[in-house]
Amino acid sequence: MCERGRYRRVFLMEPLSFVGDYARTEDPDTLERLHSLLRGAYEELGYEVVLVPVMTPEERARFVQERM
Repeated sequence: MCERGRYRRVFLMEPLSFVGDYARTEDPDTLERLHSLLRGAYEELGYEVVLVPVMTPEERARFVQERM
Protein backbone atom coordinates (compact mmCIF):
# COMPACT_ATOMS: atom_id res chain seq x y z
CA MET A 1 0.00 0.00 0.00
CA CYS A 2 2.78 2.46 0.85
CA GLU A 3 4.36 1.83 -2.53
CA ARG A 4 1.32 3.15 -4.44
CA GLY A 5 1.05 6.56 -2.82
CA ARG A 6 4.36 7.99 -1.66
CA TYR A 7 5.01 11.25 0.10
CA ARG A 8 8.37 12.98 0.43
CA ARG A 9 7.99 13.33 4.16
CA VAL A 10 5.65 12.58 7.01
CA PHE A 11 4.86 14.74 10.00
CA LEU A 12 4.88 12.98 13.34
CA MET A 13 3.46 14.93 16.25
CA GLU A 14 5.40 14.85 19.48
CA PRO A 15 3.00 13.47 22.10
CA LEU A 16 1.13 15.90 24.31
CA SER A 17 1.14 15.54 28.06
CA PHE A 18 -0.50 12.31 29.06
CA VAL A 19 -4.05 12.56 30.36
CA GLY A 20 -5.77 9.25 30.94
CA ASP A 21 -9.50 9.00 30.34
CA TYR A 22 -12.14 6.50 29.23
CA ALA A 23 -10.80 6.46 25.65
CA ARG A 24 -7.06 6.46 26.34
CA THR A 25 -6.11 3.19 27.93
CA GLU A 26 -2.36 3.37 27.25
CA ASP A 27 0.07 4.40 29.93
CA PRO A 28 2.87 6.94 29.28
CA ASP A 29 5.46 4.20 28.62
CA THR A 30 3.23 2.57 26.02
CA LEU A 31 2.62 5.92 24.33
CA GLU A 32 6.36 6.53 24.13
CA ARG A 33 6.90 3.06 22.66
CA LEU A 34 4.14 3.54 20.06
CA HIS A 35 5.65 6.88 19.04
CA SER A 36 9.05 5.25 18.63
CA LEU A 37 7.59 2.37 16.61
CA LEU A 38 5.75 4.76 14.30
CA ARG A 39 8.89 6.77 13.70
CA GLY A 40 10.91 3.64 13.02
CA ALA A 41 8.31 2.27 10.60
CA TYR A 42 8.21 5.52 8.62
CA GLU A 43 12.01 5.64 8.48
CA GLU A 44 12.21 1.99 7.35
CA LEU A 45 9.81 2.84 4.53
CA GLY A 46 12.18 5.60 3.44
CA TYR A 47 10.19 8.61 4.56
CA GLU A 48 11.76 11.78 5.88
CA VAL A 49 10.22 12.12 9.34
CA VAL A 50 9.61 15.66 10.55
CA LEU A 51 8.94 15.78 14.27
CA VAL A 52 6.36 18.41 15.13
CA PRO A 53 7.03 19.77 18.61
CA VAL A 54 4.39 20.35 21.26
CA MET A 55 2.85 23.76 20.59
CA THR A 56 -0.60 25.26 20.30
CA PRO A 57 -2.72 23.82 17.49
CA GLU A 58 -2.24 27.03 15.49
CA GLU A 59 1.53 26.88 15.92
CA ARG A 60 1.61 23.21 14.92
CA ALA A 61 -0.43 23.94 11.81
CA ARG A 62 1.93 26.79 10.87
CA PHE A 63 4.96 24.58 11.57
CA VAL A 64 3.66 21.90 9.18
CA GLN A 65 2.60 24.38 6.49
CA GLU A 66 6.05 25.99 6.50
CA ARG A 67 7.67 22.59 5.88
CA MET A 68 5.42 21.19 3.18
